Amino acid sequence: MDRYIIFLDIDGTLVGGADFPFGGSVSEGNKSAIKKARESGHYVFLNTGRSYAWIQPKVMEELEFDGVISGVGTQAVMGDKILYEHPIEKQALEKIYRAFEGSEHSVLFGAPGNIYVLNPSGFLNNPKLTFIRSGEDFYEKCLKDKIQKVEIFETELLGTERSVGEVVTAEQLASMTENLCTYCHGWYMEGFPEGCSKAKAMRITAEKLGIPPKRTIAVGDSVNDADMLAAAGIAVAMGNAVPQLKDSADFVTLECEQDGVAYAIEQLLFNQ
Repeated sequence: MDRYIIFLDIDGTLVGGADFPFGGSVSEGNKSAIKKARESGHYVFLNTGRSYAWIQPKVMEELEFDGVISGVGTQAVMGDKILYEHPIEKQALEKIYRAFEGSEHSVLFGAPGNIYVLNPSGFLNNPKLTFIRSGEDFYEKCLKDKIQKVEIFETELLGTERSVGEVVTAEQLASMTENLCTYCHGWYMEGFPEGCSKAKAMRITAEKLGIPPKRTIAVGDSVNDADMLAAAGIAVAMGNAVPQLKDSADFVTLECEQDGVAYAIEQLLFNQ
């Protein structure tokens, strides 16, 4: 049997937008298809833009999988084993902290085991998270951790055509864009180390498990999934994916709410 590795994005792929950002469950249809794939000898990895600690609890608790790539490829783990990691440099984090300290903009610093929030507001003003209330909090907690990713959230922009870059200062924007690779999704911006990507972590994981590139399957819906799909042996775009992913995909599956992951697995691995 030819063993494959399936790499699954989470938001908009495996889980819909209900109860963002902490909620969301994997459907029974997707769970069943993933279980079938694993019982047939294939590997299944989550490959998410979220930092590890930011992944929805129900996904981690209810879904059976082999490993996780998180933080847009800044860490790959299989069980308790770290296959790859590349946290953000401390100097870059300090520049971001100084630029946003005392502002009205909420900044999330995501690590494998914790979420730190500067200027908490909206859904980030949640006691489950660790607030950065002072320089001491930042330097003694956040800066000593392995930060995978930084995100700026502007919830008041949700549903509008305005973007984060229009409401932050030039200095604040530069602290992100000059030190990190960034994606702007309108109402929020995410930043992670240069040289990291979902694709790179995917290739490293497959190589360590002895799986050739042609037997990798990547499933995603967003712009930060484009490199992952381009590097996969079989690129799968969700039915709800952005147009550029659909145009370049080998296979377009059903939408997230229609169990598109399950449909892709059945069609590609079991021809059903």
